[in-house]
Amino acid sequence: VVGSLYLSTDFGETWIDFVNDLAVLPEFEQWNDIAIDSSGQNIVIVSSYGGVFVTNDGGQTWQNTTAGTD
Repeated sequence: VVGSLYLSTDFGETWIDFVNDLAVLPEFEQWNDIAIDSSGQNIVIVSSYGGVFVTNDGGQTWQNTTAGTD
């Protein structure tokens, strides 16, 4: 689905759509980049035309780190 970001916590058996199912990220046409902390600290960073979003809790909450930087 365009504008979605998915997460699996069971090695790909099932997937959660952060944008449409959980509504924790705004919907954008395109996610430009994604970075996942490989140390297992639950840190994920995604970027889009709407900003750079960071989670420190595996995607439960997200913060737009570019808010107010126009």
